[in-house]
Amino acid sequence: MTVTVHDRKYLIDAILFDKDGTLIDFASLWLAWLDALLDTLGETVAVPIQRSDLASAVGADLISRTHDAGGPLAVGSNSEVRLVLAQRLYMSGLRWEQACAAVESASRIVDTWLSEEALIDPAAGVLDFIGQARELGVRMGVVTADDQDRTLRHLHLLGLQDSIEVVIGADTVSSGKPDPEGVLLACRRLGVAPERTLLVGDTSSDMAAATAAGLATGIRLGGAGPDDELLFSGNGSIPLHRVERFEEVSITP
Repeated sequence: MTVTVHDRKYLIDAILFDKDGTLIDFASLWLAWLDALLDTLGETVAVPIQRSDLASAVGADLISRTHDAGGPLAVGSNSEVRLVLAQRLYMSGLRWEQACAAVESASRIVDTWLSEEALIDPAAGVLDFIGQARELGVRMGVVTADDQDRTLRHLHLLGLQDSIEVVIGADTVSSGKPDPEGVLLACRRLGVAPERTLLVGDTSSDMAAATAAGLATGIRLGGAGPDDELLFSGNGSIPLHRVERFEEVSITP
């Protein structure tokens, strides 16, 4: 198949996607999750918490409903986000074991009642794009900073469980993105060459992983990030592209 982006054409056999911010509208799920987690912590811990401070620590602003595309909430694993929050609780006066236990407990509570089905919105244009790719026989996988089981559940809620053949969660590799381990593992499981594969993501971490894995190209959705100047300088080992929406990328036989 041929993928065209910004008048550049690439021969590909497979497309890998990031999940949050790429397949799923990030704010619809993860800012709501963080809201609920901080509410639960406020009700269960023995020290006063500063919601804005905790949210800022993981790269989110719950008042403006924005997030840092290079922050822990956006690019870190779920366990890394919990670790950052535990560190903040420790600095607020809890013993370390208390802080870790409080965040783990709050996370389990939220995960039992938060309605992901009501919160998950597909990213604009992604369902049509994946539908077109599937019709043309493009192999597809997901490489994400989220856990494997949650990712499979989210794909089911999006109706993509039959389109995505391979899922690599952060808990199934030793190093997450920007390390290329998960990307290369996905290529092996799909039986495709990295140089005939592209990655679509929404962070500099995704693009760094695509570059390190030697993919055909990486496509970043959305605006520039803090590390983009070096990655998009044109001096990298693979070409990278920025697009605002999936409609800017076309797939042809």
